[in-house]
Amino acid sequence: MLLIEIFFQQTATKVPGRLRDLNYVERCKKLGLTNLKARRLRGDLIQQFKIAKGIEHIFFSSLKNCL
Repeated sequence: MLLIEIFFQQTATKVPGRLRDLNYVERCKKLGLTNLKARRLRGDLIQQFKIAKGIEHIFFSSLKNCL
């Protein structure tokens, strides 16, 4: 099972030859992907929506252990 997982990770992270010479931003544009900053912002907005609608709850008492 571990070999299958390693093979999948290696295959999924390979960059096609024609994109190999491009930088990260150019590769994202060519592939029609958003960059990491935009994905993180989208995730933050989704999380804020869930909290505002009461779909998810945050217990602030558990956060003080993280500081």
